[in-house]
Amino acid sequence: MFCILTFSTMLLIMASMMMVMSNPVAIMLTILIQSMNLTMILWLINKTAWFSFLLFMIFLGGLMVLFIYITSLASNEKFSFDWINSIKLIFPPLITSVIMVLINPSLISKATKMINTFNLITLNFSHSLLTPISMVMIYLLITLIVVVKISSKIQGPLRNMIKK
Repeated sequence: MFCILTFSTMLLIMASMMMVMSNPVAIMLTILIQSMNLTMILWLINKTAWFSFLLFMIFLGGLMVLFIYITSLASNEKFSFDWINSIKLIFPPLITSVIMVLINPSLISKATKMINTFNLITLNFSHSLLTPISMVMIYLLITLIVVVKISSKIQGPLRNMIKK
């Protein structure tokens, strides 16, 4: 249970750090770390790694598309990080979560009760729904292949370089 609280606190910290970042690559790195934390929380809650691994792979695929798009459009900015503002944003959620656990330790037991109800996600993937879920997955795969074939241009970059 302590691991889930730790990963949740890390999610809050990374979300607050993302507010002070201006470089798109740093923001994507933060989103990648947040998705890793989220999948670790789901893995600890569900006790099965396949659902969290699948979710992480979907996040990673989306981030790869965003990375290619942003690197083709954005200029190379110098990476700068404002430590003072990030510390101002990091400490309030961290201190709040520690104080909440110290004042009321029963919050952890309430969280475990919520986790037991969270296992309803696995009911979506029962044997009776195997055929419709497989059909949706095949449809999404075919749609992905069609979109890639339609949008693949080998004529040049996404942004036109006009120099005067």
